[in-house]
Amino acid sequence: MNKKLCFVLMIVLLLAMTAGLVACNDDGDPIYQVEPYTAYEITKVDITQTGADAFNFVVTSDIAPSDTAKVYVTRYDKITNADNSVNFENSDGKFAFSATVKYDSYYITVVDGEKTAVLPLTRPQMAPALSKSDKANVLTYNFVNGTSWSSFCDPTGKSVYRSSKTTFDDDAVVIEQNVNIFGVDSSTDIAPSENEPYYYVVLSAKNGIVTYVSAPLMSVENAYSDISVSLKMEGGVPLLQVDGEYVIDGDVAVELYSADTKLGKVLEIVGDAQRGKAGESFSATLDISKVVRGTTGAGIWYDIKLATSAGSLYELSSLCANMSQTIIHDTVTFEFKEWNDILKLNYQYYDFGVTYVNIDDTSVPTLIVKGVIADDVKDIKLHANVNANGTDVQDLVWENQSTVKGQFEFRVDLTKIQTTGKPWAWFHVRVYKSDTAYNQDDLNRGELLSIGDTFDYNGNRYTVKAWNDIGAGLAIQAEKL
Repeated sequence: MNKKLCFVLMIVLLLAMTAGLVACNDDGDPIYQVEPYTAYEITKVDITQTGADAFNFVVTSDIAPSDTAKVYVTRYDKITNADNSVNFENSDGKFAFSATVKYDSYYITVVDGEKTAVLPLTRPQMAPALSKSDKANVLTYNFVNGTSWSSFCDPTGKSVYRSSKTTFDDDAVVIEQNVNIFGVDSSTDIAPSENEPYYYVVLSAKNGIVTYVSAPLMSVENAYSDISVSLKMEGGVPLLQVDGEYVIDGDVAVELYSADTKLGKVLEIVGDAQRGKAGESFSATLDISKVVRGTTGAGIWYDIKLATSAGSLYELSSLCANMSQTIIHDTVTFEFKEWNDILKLNYQYYDFGVTYVNIDDTSVPTLIVKGVIADDVKDIKLHANVNANGTDVQDLVWENQSTVKGQFEFRVDLTKIQTTGKPWAWFHVRVYKSDTAYNQDDLNRGELLSIGDTFDYNGNRYTVKAWNDIGAGLAIQAEKL
């Protein structure tokens, strides 16, 4: 091939080629030289949780931050016209930005011209919680069952730190490191410090490429102070209100939570969140009319909690509320309950008027219970499970004796409770809105009975008791003198 023909071929090939270079060998034949392909990667990601769906990211990539570079956080691995790039800062050659991620699996993509680096990520599937005692604090990871640990945590990628700060840094104290993902769901701080009340779960993932730091976990007293809980009607709406003060900068919302065995699912109602600075007061409310759900779930005790946007949940002590306070909305009475000093909310379709033992009639010891019921209640009955030495020995039922619509009255002959083995009679009220029991709840003692009250009749003594002696519900113990 002569040189003139070789020159013409080179011109044609240069115009046609897209990625290759062409040259000629000594004989004038063309040689293709393909430009080497360069793969760009994201080599490190540091993630800090700032809210339930909010995170701060610091991303290291082969692609450096520049005026032409863009960063995307997307649900899928392909960027669509609906996806917007995030605003980032150049932090020592790294991309620093904040983003809201509402889906479990997502992608971070760095683009600069023809350069592209992509990394698939998974939000940690866990709900860590802190429980405190005098001698040790236990942080439970609460990994969600059925999720693949490898998507968000290395095999020994769990760690827990303690700090005096509400932001995680190098001053944090190691509680436990390199915890195995399998079969270990908690870490214990055997020497907690009042000066370091904040805990962090730190996860490593993708063989150390990703580091995830949870929002700070703390006890309720380190987040809020002067908490009081009340029930109120406002504009015809029943409200649960929690007042308090921020100990640290943060946010708060009121949450009601219950696991409804009738519906087979978790019921969760959360009020609007509000944010404040340390030392500022807050007043968070929740519309509790939403807890009434047709024909299921009546009588459920709802857990009252303070919730943060970062996912922390705080139970409240019954000391925060006036336990005798009730409000009535439509046909429902709302009232506070307690369980091992933890505050609960209950609603029921009846309201007690009085509960007392008639001491005027000395021939028959009689417990009298009176009150009102909602119009849609078909029937109401009083039950007692009589228990002696850990074995149920009686199941007693009393019918409503009131002939007045919307009212009930029970008259309990206490001699029906046997005295062998000092049995305890546990009283319950059952409401019927059809032919089947609609709900069951403990019978309150009312204002006329106190724990420890005794009534003696014909050689027997009847003592007012309460389950676990915490004051919830009514029980009466019968014994021979």
